[in-house]
This record gives sequence, structure tokens and C-alpha cells, in this order.
Amino acid sequence: MESCLAAIRTATNNDDIVKIIYNAVESPDLYTFSEILAENAVKGLLNHPEFARFYHLLQLFAYGTYEQYLLEKEELPELTHAMILKLRQLTLVSMCVQHKQIPVKEAMNLLRLDSVLELQAIFIGAVYAGILQGKWNTEKETIEVQSWRSRDVQAEELNTMRLRLSRWIHYCSNAVEGLENIVTNAEKAIADAEANELKALNYFS
Repeated sequence: MESCLAAIRTATNNDDIVKIIYNAVESPDLYTFSEILAENAVKGLLNHPEFARFYHLLQLFAYGTYEQYLLEKEELPELTHAMILKLRQLTLVSMCVQHKQIPVKEAMNLLRLDSVLELQAIFIGAVYAGILQGKWNTEKETIEVQSWRSRDVQAEELNTMRLRLSRWIHYCSNAVEGLENIVTNAEKAIADAEANELKALNYFS
């Protein structure tokens, strides 16, 4: 990523920036792109109709899915085989957010695949790339997800995440308060029991 950002910052024209973006999208080592999208030189592509589609290509790989690519295909640069494979892998990662067990048929439909072997190859590639961990359950016809690497998050999604985090913190605070009350009551009960026991001993002594 650092070498990519450095290349963008030293690029002297939009043609060079486009080449860097194209290489980044195709690279087997890059799976997040928000830092590239944040570069002013990259944002500047939107001001030029002939280059804007490369900015949208970067957005697709940062946030989008293979299904979205098919809908916007005519407005994007042509994708290489490696790019299509990578986008399918990223789409599979996005499915992990919704499913801990991804139905094979649903994945094949979303990725527009005709063969289970194709999906298996995409899954295995994602595992070796380190963006997904899981196992293939032949009996249940599912991909059992264990973990995955998070994709880039759009600005509008951050508000939702903040709200969820705020609710979680509130829940934890209430839980801690409840536990503190339980501990306090337990300590009081123990103290009362010890006091009553002492009274009883004094009474019979």
C-alpha cells in the first residue's frame, strides 16, 4: 500500500494515476482501497470524464460486489480475469457479514457461476489470500465462515456503526452497573450473615 500511495503522490499526470489504480485493483496483495480513494490526486479524476470511470472502478473494489459490477459494467473500464476473480472473492467476503454459513447455491447465484468447482476455486483462493477463513461443508452445501478480513467502509456506514457501538457501550455500562449491584448485595448479605452468626455465638456463650 505504501509504495502505491507514494507512486500516486509523485505521479505527474492522470494517465500515470490511472495505471497505478489499475495495478492496485489487479494486485493479489491489496484488498482495501480507502487510503487510495482519499488521495487528492485520485479524487481529482472525477473532474475529468475520461478518467472518472477509474475512480468508480476503485470504489467498486472498495465497497461493491460482482453483481454491482454487472449492473455498471458499461460505465467501467474493462476488467481483466484477475480483477474479476478478485472482485468475486471480495463479494464472498461481503457475504460473510450476513451469513456465518453461506449457502453454496446463493453464492453461485450472486457470483454468476455455473459450476461448484468454480466457487470452490474462488473460496480456496480467498483462504490462501488471507481474506477469509472457513471450511467447505459438502453435506450441508454451505461455506462455514470462521473469520474474514473487513472491507472498506463508506462514510454513510460509519454513522450506523457509531450508533451500534454507542448502544453496545450503553448495554455494557448497564451490565457493569447490574453486576456491581449484585456484588454489593452479596457483600451485604455476607456481612449480615456474619453479624447474625456472631450474635448467635455471643448469645450461647
